[in-house]
Amino acid sequence: MRNIAIKTLKVFVILQLLVLNTSCLDYSRNMVDGKLEPPEPGFFENDKTIGGIDSNNDGVRDDIERWINREFPGEENYNKRMAWKQYAKEVRNIQIHIDDEEMLNKHSFLWIDADVCVLYVYTDLIKDPYGKQVKQGDKILEKSNNTKERVKAWMVADRNFAGKSHALPPRQEMRRKKCEFEIKPRKGF
Repeated sequence: MRNIAIKTLKVFVILQLLVLNTSCLDYSRNMVDGKLEPPEPGFFENDKTIGGIDSNNDGVRDDIERWINREFPGEENYNKRMAWKQYAKEVRNIQIHIDDEEMLNKHSFLWIDADVCVLYVYTDLIKDPYGKQVKQGDKILEKSNNTKERVKAWMVADRNFAGKSHALPPRQEMRRKKCEFEIKPRKGF
């Protein structure tokens, strides 16, 4: 009898955790940069594959895109938001191309270019401290590597890129060209 009670309690706790996890998700959808952002992906559906869900086919996982939109809201954060989406897109591309060395190399360099774009937006354009940029990049990597399979993919990619180099552009305009989006000028400058 006691075993049945323990099993029933375990099932109840697991169901409560499932309800709690899914009820904490933000299912609202905002207009961002003139487009309705993608819906919140299902709690379990998003983690079934390394690439996750990208319902609007922009290359960024929907859960990460929504997080970026909320972390950098408003027109004043457009350049930051777009730079981080470019960065997140290449993190995802690296993870999903671990079995194709040529594509993995291509997206590893594009990820570095995305990081150069972020550097441009933070240091050259808005004069924010470099430390903020590093912390945000760490958060995106943490969110991108949230399953065992994604961590393994990232480790494979990291080993593949070891020993390779990519020079940072020395001048501001060269760094700006690494951004895949149109930079909007800051108001008041």
